[in-house]
Amino acid sequence: MKQSRNAETGVARVALVTGASGAIGTAIAQKLAADGMVVAVHWSTNRAGADDCVATIEKSGGTAISVQADLRRTKQVQTLLETVLNRFGQLDVVVANAGAGARPAAFQDITDQDLDAVVDTNVKATLRVLRQAAKTAADRGRIIAISSSLVDFPSTGMAAYAGSKVIVRTWVKVLAEELGPRQITVNAVSPGPTIPGMFSFAGPDLRAAAAAASPLGRLGAPQDTAKVVSFLASNGGAWITGQHTLANGGATM
Repeated sequence: MKQSRNAETGVARVALVTGASGAIGTAIAQKLAADGMVVAVHWSTNRAGADDCVATIEKSGGTAISVQADLRRTKQVQTLLETVLNRFGQLDVVVANAGAGARPAAFQDITDQDLDAVVDTNVKATLRVLRQAAKTAADRGRIIAISSSLVDFPSTGMAAYAGSKVIVRTWVKVLAEELGPRQITVNAVSPGPTIPGMFSFAGPDLRAAAAAASPLGRLGAPQDTAKVVSFLASNGGAWITGQHTLANGGATM
C-alpha cells in the first residue's frame, strides 16, 4: 500500500474519523487507509464496530488505531485529538462524521428532549471537534464535516435533524476563512439516503421513492460518501474550501 505523505514532514499523513464505528464512518476510515493514510478510528459506544474497522484496515496492510471518546465532553474531545497528535506526531485530516438521528416528529410536536438529544451530538459535539481540529490540524491539512442532504429539501418530520445539520455548513464557511492562511481546507459533505446507515429504518415504499429521486435510480452506499471525502482529503482537493458537496446521486440539484 502506497503511503500518502505530508509534504512538510515527509511521513505518512494521519487522519482522524469520528463516529468511525458506524457504516459511513467505517467506509471513510477504510478509504483513507486505502489511500495510504494512518487512521485513528474514533468510537463512543460501539467498540466492536471500531475494532472491526481497525482489523479490516490492518488486514489490508494499513495502519489504524481505535480511540474512544464521548464527544459531548469537551475535555474528552481535547484528549482525543491530542492522543492522535502525540501518538503519530501530526494530524493532517480530521473528518467530523459522528452524528445522531432524530425521532421523526411534526414541527409542532418536537419536544425539548428531542431537540436537546440531536443538538448535543450534531451541533455541540461537532463544534467541539471542529474547534479542536482548528487548533491541532497540521498546516495544509484538511477538515471535513459530514452534513446531510435533508438540509436541501423539506422532509416532513425531520425538522430537528435537518436543522442540526444546516449549521455545520455555516461553520465550514467561517472556518475555511479563518484557517485559509494556514492552507487548511475546510469543507462539508452531505450524503443522501444511504444504506446501510441512518436510512436503514425506512420501509420499502420510502426506499423506493428515495431511489427514484436520483437520476441514477438507486440509494447511496457508504462508499459513495467515502470517495467524496477521499478526494477532498487528497492533494487534488487543495483548491476546494468553504464548500459543501451533495453526495446524493443528484436527488437534489
